[in-house]
Amino acid sequence: FKSVSRDGSAPEPFSDAGPTYDISEQQQVSCNTSMSGCCGGSMSALQWFTSSNGPMEESCTGYGDISTSCPTISSVTCASLSGCSQLAFYFTGYYTVDMSSDDNVKTSTYNDGPSYFRFDVYEDFNTFWNTGSSGQVYTQATGSKLGGHAVLIIGWDDAKSAWLLKNSWGATAGPSGDGSFWMAYSGHAQELFFGM
Repeated sequence: FKSVSRDGSAPEPFSDAGPTYDISEQQQVSCNTSMSGCCGGSMSALQWFTSSNGPMEESCTGYGDISTSCPTISSVTCASLSGCSQLAFYFTGYYTVDMSSDDNVKTSTYNDGPSYFRFDVYEDFNTFWNTGSSGQVYTQATGSKLGGHAVLIIGWDDAKSAWLLKNSWGATAGPSGDGSFWMAYSGHAQELFFGM
């Protein structure tokens, strides 16, 4: 997505010097009723952030569903978030990246910045997330499929043959201690069905 000012002015090109926002996951879980809240969703959830559904910041909404699990879709109502302001930006210009080439992913990330990235999660990912070491690259090897997961792609390293991804499971969580982790481009035991 490209951000567009609500007043219609042109968006700024991607730059790491611009403002950053921690967008509310809770808003998506509670208010985007076309998805399944804590029980799932898809990358089209981001299309919900339009001029009428501008994103809110997590610093206002919090994440009240952090311990909620299926079959409960959400324990936090959308109405309870009404005291939070929408950001002055919304999203437009959605496109899907052809994942048949790593270069397509790199070009999109380089030109348009961090973006949604999805993969299938297997049991060994939880072990990696909780006990992996900083800089370690995750390559799926064992376990049953648990479902899909969405993260943010923020970079890559060809020397590691891996994507740098940011999870939403805590700012100090994961193998790197900062919410990020490395995932191999390929070589997984199961097809992870990457999507961007």
